[in-house]
Amino acid sequence: MDVLTDPAFADRLLGRGVFVEFDFLASPGSPWGHLVLTSDHKVIRGIADLIERGYGGQIVLGHDVCQKIQLRKYGGKGYDYIPRHFLPALRRLGVGEDAVHALMVGNPARALAFTSPCIDGL
Repeated sequence: MDVLTDPAFADRLLGRGVFVEFDFLASPGSPWGHLVLTSDHKVIRGIADLIERGYGGQIVLGHDVCQKIQLRKYGGKGYDYIPRHFLPALRRLGVGEDAVHALMVGNPARALAFTSPCIDGL
């Protein structure tokens, strides 16, 4: 889902405390052929806006490298695209190191933390 195209929807959704994940960053397209691509610049600007609006603790990023063509060896952007290009672009828009650390370390750790289910009577 693209929360960047509708700020009011993004506020309603993120206001509930959910995580949103942005993927296919620098991707040549969906392996299924139906992804509507947007420029990474728009995604970077949108993420910077979400962070400015206080949602930086709810955003995770993903390359979604799942095809040979996405590897650098075959002309793609590779696994280092986010730290090498995407994060510096966020920094140029004023996103601070604390927010970058949250995107890359803190948020994924919280999103992927598993706890034991609470089952009454057991």
